[in-house]
Amino acid sequence: MAKYKIPVILKKDIKNLGKKFEVIKVKPGFARNYLFPKKLALPYVESYASFYEKQKEKEKKRQIEERKKLEQVFEKIKGKEIKIKMKTGLKGELYEKIDAKKIVNFLKEKEGVNLKEEQIILKEPIQKVGEYKIKIKLTDDLKTKIFLKIEK
Repeated sequence: MAKYKIPVILKKDIKNLGKKFEVIKVKPGFARNYLFPKKLALPYVESYASFYEKQKEKEKKRQIEERKKLEQVFEKIKGKEIKIKMKTGLKGELYEKIDAKKIVNFLKEKEGVNLKEEQIILKEPIQKVGEYKIKIKLTDDLKTKIFLKIEK
């Protein structure tokens, strides 16, 4: 049984293994049977290494730009209060539920902010008139809340 490991270059982020463009050492069978067939990694060869080193630099620059954009969005929405008028029944229940997708659309209309549905943290869709705290998680360290006021 082989106890040695071979170097590979990751083509994607893989949880518990490494980041995109990182050179890691894995068992040959894992590389041959899992990483290579699924196109998640390439064998470490000088020609690949220099190419991926350049790609790694581009990726770092892209991540820095992405981070700046997220910080701007964070400052724009931090603690915001958004009022929405909706059609309701007699007891204050909404005719249509407000879910993450609708909140993303409201933020886009009212604040000009583009978020993804998975960044809105809702336990369940909103079904009644009232005031709600909505958690927003842009990244692990950029979290905030907005206040959503739903009126008749």
